[in-house]
Amino acid sequence: MAEFIRHRVNDADLAKIQDQIESYTVALRSEIMPPGRLIKNVKLSTTKHRVFHGLNRNYSGYIVVSKDAHATVKVDKSDNVAPLRYIPLLASADVEVSLWVF
Repeated sequence: MAEFIRHRVNDADLAKIQDQIESYTVALRSEIMPPGRLIKNVKLSTTKHRVFHGLNRNYSGYIVVSKDAHATVKVDKSDNVAPLRYIPLLASADVEVSLWVF
């Protein structure tokens, strides 16, 4: 998203419009998804599964975008073998998920 650029004006109404546009732009920028990668159709279960994330850096986190069953997904903190390549995940039940990894 382009950065908001304020222009100096002598018109009070135009300055108010710029104020509103700037506040909207700041709010919108804070709502954007962090840069990452969408990984679809990941099958998880109660046993650890290392998901290749392909970020070429340590992952910061993940968001479960969709799932086909009622299950909780979490990182297996006991397995931090290769965070540059994988995110180790566990689920509370068998589930297929799509993840946004960032």
